[in-house]
Amino acid sequence: MKVRFKVRKRITLGIIILLIIITGTSLAEKHKAADLLQEAKILIFDKKWAEAEAKLTTLIQQFPHSPLVTEALFYRARCLQEQPGRETEAIAAYQQFLRRKEKNPSLEEEAEVSIIDLAYELYKKGRKDYVSLITGRLDRSNKVIQYYAALKLSYIPEKKIARRCLKVLKKILSEEKDEELRDRAKIALLRVDPKALDEYAGEKTATRTRLLHLQVFEEGQLKVNLTIPWVLADLALRAVDERSKELLKEKGYDIDRIIKELNEFKGEILEIKSEETVIRLWVD
Repeated sequence: MKVRFKVRKRITLGIIILLIIITGTSLAEKHKAADLLQEAKILIFDKKWAEAEAKLTTLIQQFPHSPLVTEALFYRARCLQEQPGRETEAIAAYQQFLRRKEKNPSLEEEAEVSIIDLAYELYKKGRKDYVSLITGRLDRSNKVIQYYAALKLSYIPEKKIARRCLKVLKKILSEEKDEELRDRAKIALLRVDPKALDEYAGEKTATRTRLLHLQVFEEGQLKVNLTIPWVLADLALRAVDERSKELLKEKGYDIDRIIKELNEFKGEILEIKSEETVIRLWVD
């Protein structure tokens, strides 16, 4: 009996020691992972993207079961996004983060928006297949992601692709009350299909300090009729079609000059003409 008791006592003692070692190791690993994440965040604040990426990669590889890995995956993707030429790696990293089960909702939203931005940058560099990462988000239930994808898609010069955002832009104008969001949707429509603005031309804009009125006539027909807040004037002027831009350039106008003249001659109509096109702008 004494021998059995001693054996059991030794086994129990061994288990206790083993548990202490395991717990101690677990706590040490937890602290080490937390330290790495904190160090990486400081480097991110200082915009030292490569150094921060290295810290986060170490955390992910050395402590794969840490609950901090999900957050580390997001910040590693952010570091890759900020390093020129690493757009495809950044997208893959964000996608890896999004596959995790438990995610911070705000980080999840930010990751989706970042993928849209990265896909657009790759599209501009000739990687046209990446536009699917934008169009594929037009039917998301999350309005922030859906609306952002539509607004970004409106910048695509290929109208066949860009027009896929029209349904969402019109949804914004029919359902949303936020004036700034609605104004941005109108400018996006102007980029993609000015005729689509016709049904909103009679809308009353909420009371603002100053409003920009923009009209474009082609061969006597009103093609664009837009009223937006003055603070968005720059965006609206940049969104006019290439034909109108060429006319402005031909007459010696650029965006800065137009804004300067509209500021100086408040209430007066600035009219720029060619044989077929007339552009009228005024502020009130």
